Amino acid sequence: MVLNGINMANITPKSVVTSTFGHVLPKNILPFRGINDIRQEQIDAVNKKDSFTKTTPTFNFDECYEKYYNADKINSVINGRIKEICAENGSVPHVEDDIITNFDKHHIETTYEYAAKIGKEIKLNSDEMYKLEVAATLHDIGKTLIPDEILNKPFGLDPDERKIINTHSELGYEILKELGADEDALDVALNHHKDGAGGKLCDIVKIADRYSALTSVRPYKGAFTPEKAFAILDKEVKEGKIKGDYLQALKDSLGFKDPKPIEKEVVNA
Repeated sequence: MVLNGINMANITPKSVVTSTFGHVLPKNILPFRGINDIRQEQIDAVNKKDSFTKTTPTFNFDECYEKYYNADKINSVINGRIKEICAENGSVPHVEDDIITNFDKHHIETTYEYAAKIGKEIKLNSDEMYKLEVAATLHDIGKTLIPDEILNKPFGLDPDERKIINTHSELGYEILKELGADEDALDVALNHHKDGAGGKLCDIVKIADRYSALTSVRPYKGAFTPEKAFAILDKEVKEGKIKGDYLQALKDSLGFKDPKPIEKEVVNA
């Protein structure tokens, strides 16, 4: 389109600053803005607003637990691999309501609590904290498919039973994968019993899981004191099984002080 001898197709924000007479327009005159410029400004404004309004949801343990430790929900996502594992275990790939009722919710909740304490102590950001809390709550969901007579056996497991209970990690991974869980929750479910495996959040949950198990009454043992539990975990740090800095973060969050070594009295001969 040509208007007053000017080809309007060639008009750009830069070119309009200079008049057709070669004079620079005053700075207080705004340059021409095309529809694309306006649209982009609107998009930028929306994105800027979203950057402030998007917040990490607040985690609620009971809501998360009730949502996922649910027999109907788990039974709805039984896939081929879960059926294979259960067949190898000699168990049925189906969760009964009484399994959920009798499940060790205390261990799940204390694992979540200790993981959250570590996360806060090392100053995870809000997004990482939320992912950690979810992953810690769901880490043992695979145990819902372990036979109750093994899961709650009141004394030591034999090698075959130990092999079966160890499959809960892969079972949990498969359940959470089918439920659309994020990568951190999948990583924690699969690797929380594997030395040297898993990412940062998994390393945190490993310690929280172990400390919860050691200091709680389980079907096969009594509760250890914090002193005894931390002595065991200190040994696992030296063996390279868990991260020492995260263990120290748990100690600090609980106000635990390592006992001073007893100095041997030197007797002069």
